Amino acid sequence: MNIKNSISSVCSIDYCQERSRNSLKNTDDIYFNSFEWHIKDTLTGKLRSPKLDEFLHLLLNNSRYISYASWLNKATGLFEIHNPTDVIELWKRVKNRKSKFNLYYYKFSRSI
Repeated sequence: MNIKNSISSVCSIDYCQERSRNSLKNTDDIYFNSFEWHIKDTLTGKLRSPKLDEFLHLLLNNSRYISYASWLNKATGLFEIHNPTDVIELWKRVKNRKSKFNLYYYKFSRSI
């Protein structure tokens, strides 16, 4: 018996994917290590905070944050952000931003 067909008969693929995403929800208590987000500069050799595209690449390749964002097609660079608010908060934390101005998803998505 084909495994894919047996899974499809129990539930749709979309439903199963959504269910697995929901079972892997991140919590606010997720361990945050700022050093895992640092990038080694190729010119100076120093550690620095990531640029936005580097941050997104690190986020998408870190399985702990699968409920934040995930690849739809890694070969073409297509991804989906599931929890925009959490991604923005993580971005501010990684960049160590303590601004009185709020960063909204509209501004964040435009910068992507």
